[in-house]
Amino acid sequence: MSELSGRIATIVEKAALGVFETMAGVECRPVSQGEDASDIEVHGVGGFVQFAGPLSGVVYLLMSEKTAARVTNNMLGTTDAGPNEVKDVVGELTNMVAGGLKNDLAAAGFDSKLTIPSFIRAENSRICVRNVSVATRNVIQIPGEEFNLQVRVLAREVA
Repeated sequence: MSELSGRIATIVEKAALGVFETMAGVECRPVSQGEDASDIEVHGVGGFVQFAGPLSGVVYLLMSEKTAARVTNNMLGTTDAGPNEVKDVVGELTNMVAGGLKNDLAAAGFDSKLTIPSFIRAENSRICVRNVSVATRNVIQIPGEEFNLQVRVLAREVA
């Protein structure tokens, strides 16, 4: 793994664990982190935030519908969050993870701007990965959930 990819994977793991534990009251456990330039399989929901600067790219946060509902209910203190609430919470969680990455990268000389989060809901879909120099994947487990969270960062340095 390149030094930059390793740094990004470590930052993302720290940010995701902190966001889910603090905001959603969900204790998570890191499963794996590393480089991964394969296409992204989407089975459930997710969010993405783009960033632009000397390093430009996108942060994806992906999870199952069930996990998204659990996390949303935890954050809102309810048991019956609807699709709009799930969309808002997943977007906000994605934004917070991307913000953690942005802040730590800025300290390393890669200051950037973030877009607002976008929401994805899909089954058996694929996001094609092309023309990136940094491609990381973090897998994070939430106890009691069948499927793990996945955070993918795709980026390249801009001259």
